[in-house]
This record gives sequence, C-alpha cells and structure tokens, in this order.
Amino acid sequence: MEREIFPWIGASRGTSILISKKKSFHYTDVIANNSSRYIIVSGIPQHRKITLINIYAPNSGQLVGDPILLGGDMNLVNNPLLDRSSRPLPADAALSTALDELQRLLRVTDVW
Repeated sequence: MEREIFPWIGASRGTSILISKKKSFHYTDVIANNSSRYIIVSGIPQHRKITLINIYAPNSGQLVGDPILLGGDMNLVNNPLLDRSSRPLPADAALSTALDELQRLLRVTDVW
C-alpha cells in the first residue's frame, strides 16, 4: 500500500509521488505547478535527505515534429578543463563521465 504526496489531478493526467506506508518518510518541501506537469519533493527517509522529481510530459501525439527543450542545472560540467573557471575538482572526471553517459542514454545535447 502506498501513500500519495500531493496528488493534484485525477488518474487521467498529472503527477504524484508514491511512497510505501511501510517506509519512514518525512517530506520537508514540495514544489509543483498548477497544471501538474511536475512535482518535486524533498524529504528524509532513513535519516538522509533526498529529492524526488516526477515529470509528466505530453504524449508523443502532442509533440509531432516539434523540438523538445528540457531545461535544468545539473551543477556538473562536460569538460572540467574547459568548463570551469577554477581548477577541476577531484570528483569532476567521474561526474563528467556519468553526465556524458546520461546524455547519450537520453539522446540529449547540452547547448551551452
């Protein structure tokens, strides 16, 4: 059995985040838009803060031929030597590799 955190719209469209009632989870912040296209929940399960994000995108029939622009800030760089104004951080290489892999998997391009 799950509990919903702030379901905005019925089952036909919209977003919600389900968390098992058996799990200890205390939410600290919820951000959502009125049309229920996204919901962001920060909370603490098992003494560690996490952020959960759920996005509801239109189905493919509504996007035929239109480019999709996805915005966000991952706070990561593709190339630490070129993209940082200061020295690269120790974890930059591994994080850059993970970001490259995510971009390949999702078939997205950083326009920066």
